[in-house]
Amino acid sequence: MRNREYQKNLLKIIEDIKKKNPDFYVGGSCIGEICLVNNCGKDATHKIGEEILDGDPHPMRHNLTNYVCCEHYQMVLGNIAKLQCEEQRHDLYSEQTNLLSGL
Repeated sequence: MRNREYQKNLLKIIEDIKKKNPDFYVGGSCIGEICLVNNCGKDATHKIGEEILDGDPHPMRHNLTNYVCCEHYQMVLGNIAKLQCEEQRHDLYSEQTNLLSGL
């Protein structure tokens, strides 16, 4: 997880992106989380979770979850995720590179 100062700056960047692109969305629980798929390291834009199916021997357990960047979200969920990311234009990475480079 990123430090608090980084998270505050990231929230400012997200608000700036939303002014230009009202469809842009990153869930609050993703702020400060890092994509760990193959040591990616990008800021997470999505949270994915396991669905606990009927018949699970431990149905009261918490489902497994992971925070991922848009690229890895698309790898897991395919074309519909690609369409979602394109519609929301997740340009968080290019926008934040300049603004967060000093942290």
